[in-house]
Amino acid sequence: MRLVLLVGQSNMSGRGYATPGDLVPLPGVRHLARDLTWREAIEPINKDRPFVGTFAADGTKRVSPDPWDAVPPEAGDRVVGVGPGRTFGRLLRAFAPDDEVGLVPAAVGGTPIAAWLPGGVDIFDSANHPYDDAIARARAAQRDGEIVAVLWHQGEGDAARGTPDYESLLRQVIANFRRDLGLAETVPFVMGTLASFYGDKHPETATGVAAIEAAFENIVATTPYVGLVNAFDLPDRGDQLHFSAEAQHSLGERYFRMWRSMSSVSPEKLAAQAEKYRDAPRVRTHILLDPGELLVTSPFGHRTHPVTGETRTFHAGIDGALWNGRMLLETGICAWRDGVVIEAADTDGPAGTCVAIDHGDGLVSRYFHLERGSLRVAPGARVASGALLGWMGRTGRATGEHLHFQLEREGEPLDPLPFLAA
Repeated sequence: MRLVLLVGQSNMSGRGYATPGDLVPLPGVRHLARDLTWREAIEPINKDRPFVGTFAADGTKRVSPDPWDAVPPEAGDRVVGVGPGRTFGRLLRAFAPDDEVGLVPAAVGGTPIAAWLPGGVDIFDSANHPYDDAIARARAAQRDGEIVAVLWHQGEGDAARGTPDYESLLRQVIANFRRDLGLAETVPFVMGTLASFYGDKHPETATGVAAIEAAFENIVATTPYVGLVNAFDLPDRGDQLHFSAEAQHSLGERYFRMWRSMSSVSPEKLAAQAEKYRDAPRVRTHILLDPGELLVTSPFGHRTHPVTGETRTFHAGIDGALWNGRMLLETGICAWRDGVVIEAADTDGPAGTCVAIDHGDGLVSRYFHLERGSLRVAPGARVASGALLGWMGRTGRATGEHLHFQLEREGEPLDPLPFLAA
């Protein structure tokens, strides 16, 4: 069984309102219930607080005779508790169909980073010890499988409190999980950024977001096999605090794609990348979904073609991928600027799955080699700067996963690099 540990606070536990698809079993995916038995992965899988579960139309909670099991909703009922873990589990099962997936939910809503150190206490319930309880649950699960991922989403409370040593504490948390669960350094620890929707209801949280985000990025850039996915663009459920169910589905996919990309990078490949691209141009840009830089693996201009071997061929754009400070990774591809989509297709030509956007004033941006079937836009759609177009891939004439980004004015190619800085 491939095990996935889900830890952090409420947005990892899940506060989204369930959709019909969240309430059906997933073949080959189970979750570890509070009594340490494996149950079907029907939401909610992380019942960390009394207000997580099934509620009747009048607001009263419906409780099963089996306190460890989910209660199937009746007409008018509402189920709260959708997080990103179940989507991650579904995609992991599709990725490795011969293996069962075991989700190990251990997130606790509202918990500060200090509660995730050994002996730490839940500030809302002194009977809970989030880190110690998570380790106990994970060790019980390890009797049936191997942990292949740790998913973490936490920091809203510390943003509001202005925790001064958040980065050092989070570094300790990561090191402790790896040490106490015997995890290899190469087991990905994937984090999600905070959101943008705290607004008027939670101004103290909004004020502290930048410091938490900086801590995340510093850790990712200096710690092996720690990844960070963007959640800043995802919507809330209406309370300006928690992601909606649909947002959680997107977040689960983003966690999975980061995990899959990180898992493909061996320590040897990591070292080779660092040496090969030591002096490659890098630029911070919002054409990549996840935080980091575009590392240019092949610049604009004449080059030896990497597929055909032809010399002095003209490269009308730049190639690159996400550089998080330690490794090259796949990620989502986003619109360079506002504009209208004039092409979006899975093609069999050299460009593969591609998108083109007309930005007006004769400017067109083009995005090649995206993953087949991943497009999120269609011709005629108006898109905003930073809107997700699809996912990085290797379709068409390509030697590996990357983005070819091309910029044209009146049909003439421009070097895109000077235009890309966010």
